[in-house]
Amino acid sequence: MSPCPAGRSSLDSLYEVVWATSCQTSVLEYVAQPLGLPAWPVLSWPPAPVSRRAGGRGWVVHKAAAIAEHLRADPRPFAWADDDLYRLTPPRPILQLGLQHLLIRPHRLAGLTAQHVDELLQFAAQPDAPAAGKGQ
Repeated sequence: MSPCPAGRSSLDSLYEVVWATSCQTSVLEYVAQPLGLPAWPVLSWPPAPVSRRAGGRGWVVHKAAAIAEHLRADPRPFAWADDDLYRLTPPRPILQLGLQHLLIRPHRLAGLTAQHVDELLQFAAQPDAPAAGKGQ
């Protein structure tokens, strides 16, 4: 694992960061702590049998449902960065929200890059972007 690129602190101030990961709360111990990341909240969903051979599609369905539920409580533009996204078209639960969004699929081994951080910062700078909705 490599440390997060420069600009992460800027992202923290513009986005409400939450984890939606197949390792669920283990992410705090095995990813966040070693990389010096804050203990961001973790979205969860009921366990379900999922085949990783589907290219992560099974996980994406569960993550999308958890993210959609989170956003229904406080609808606002959002960004989703996930190496399990198998295409850059949002899954149905996300589309049904009708919210402005940015999807980023980092390479599984490289993680978020400086280019991704730039994309996230540009998205947050748009009218009606995440900074306008953070903490509401």
